[in-house]
Amino acid sequence: MAMAPQITDSIHVLSLLIQRETDIPQVRAKAKLLAKAAGCNRLTVIQIATAASESARMLLQMFGGGKVRQSLIHGTEPEDTGIELLFTGRRECGIEGDSLPACPVDRNDYLQFPALTGIKTVLDSLELKGGVDGIPLSLCCRRWGLRLDWIDLQHRIRSIRKELFRDTEESYMENLRIKHDEVLRLLREKSAQNRVLDQANSELLQLTNDLEALAEERTVVEMSLHIADKVRNPATVIGGLAGQALKKTSPESYAAGKLRKIADEATRLEQVVRGFNRLAARQHQLFVMEDLVQLLDESLEACSSLAQKGLQIERRVPAEPVLLRANGRILKVAIMHLQRYIARDTLPGSRMAVRVDRDEGSPILIFSYQSQGRQIEMDSRKSGLMLVRQILAEHHGTLEIQNGSAPDDETNAIIRFPLVWHEQDDNPFSPGGS
Repeated sequence: MAMAPQITDSIHVLSLLIQRETDIPQVRAKAKLLAKAAGCNRLTVIQIATAASESARMLLQMFGGGKVRQSLIHGTEPEDTGIELLFTGRRECGIEGDSLPACPVDRNDYLQFPALTGIKTVLDSLELKGGVDGIPLSLCCRRWGLRLDWIDLQHRIRSIRKELFRDTEESYMENLRIKHDEVLRLLREKSAQNRVLDQANSELLQLTNDLEALAEERTVVEMSLHIADKVRNPATVIGGLAGQALKKTSPESYAAGKLRKIADEATRLEQVVRGFNRLAARQHQLFVMEDLVQLLDESLEACSSLAQKGLQIERRVPAEPVLLRANGRILKVAIMHLQRYIARDTLPGSRMAVRVDRDEGSPILIFSYQSQGRQIEMDSRKSGLMLVRQILAEHHGTLEIQNGSAPDDETNAIIRFPLVWHEQDDNPFSPGGS
């Protein structure tokens, strides 16, 4: 292959999409017309047309199609003119089926292909980029030595384009339609990605709000109970000692007045303690009768992690509600967090069965799925399920992970709620309800 001129200028003539077998003759015909219009002899026309069709076929078979950009090029001298065909693959090699040819591992493998071997012998330049390591192929073919100089070609470019599309309005419109379909496909993919992102943001916002509510509730309850415990005993002791001393002191004495003041302030401290207890008890009012089926459905709808993994969800629930006493907003955080964890552990596109039922009257929620082989540790600190277990503990519930003994066995994540938690209607936080 002789030393090719250095490109100093180019004129883009047309671009064509390669998406199906019927596009290959179109690519060949356009390359042939361009070579004729540019003044190539008959042999050169055939060589350029053949190179165009063979390259298009390789793109379609190995890279799912792509596009070709046909241009006129100019070198350093006025007579250095030629044609350039730039082919670009649509995607990386061989991801749509085993029937495709084996993907090369480097540039030298490509150059052993019969199609490219033939192109090298008839064209002046062939440049390869990508095609390996997940990068789409870029193939640039050039043929120099046109019969027109660059200035003449620039003057003739309008007539060349007319000649290219003469009597080919139908194929030109078809090419435009394909480009239009490609744009619409990209827009649909973008819209779908935006919807998934919006759903993920909504899920994250909901989880954040629920966790903030959970943290606020825990802070109030723990602070109230902590202060009550710190104040209750000293107030009781002070009040008791003051009462005993008051019995041994003359009611009209100066000391008796001081002791009554101490006893009164101790009583006020006890009232403050009771106020903190009432504040903590008000948080318990958030626990009401909830339908476990409804909580499950809301969590499935809000958890974008399941949709992103493409899981096929099989939902099995009873026709009637499965009621339990719970803080619905907080319990839903636990269910969603468990679902997100399962989405990370299971295989993309696999099946996840979800079942709500009763076990001897107690509400249960079961997730069954195919693990990737990374068994969930039972220790919550290692498994990342500490939040789930903590929330369930406050609902007197438990989380049990059952890993299959065989590699193909399903993993079951089982949430159980005690029957007594459901039956205790008056005060679920009484000793009898625990």
